[in-house]
Amino acid sequence: MKPNATKRSGFIQYIAKRDGAVFIKKDNKLKPATINQRKLIKNLLSKYPDIKTFPEYKTFHHISTIESASELICSIEENYYNELSDVGEYITYIAQRPRVIKSG
Repeated sequence: MKPNATKRSGFIQYIAKRDGAVFIKKDNKLKPATINQRKLIKNLLSKYPDIKTFPEYKTFHHISTIESASELICSIEENYYNELSDVGEYITYIAQRPRVIKSG
């Protein structure tokens, strides 16, 4: 069963904001982008090359920090919401991003 847009949106919101999800600390925002962030961005760029026109991509390209990567990933998700029918990559990134504490 393939989730519809409403259910998919709710699931992504849940994963991003669930108990145990830790938001980026100010100290970490300026650290280099993580390997997982870079992999996800690279994969999304291959699928959607016009991402390179986004202002967030230009920022990420010049300053590849955790914060700029997060901003770019959020922008991609917002702009390609309907096209991202297989959100497995994005959900995997959110679930396994740095400092996520798994419980249960």
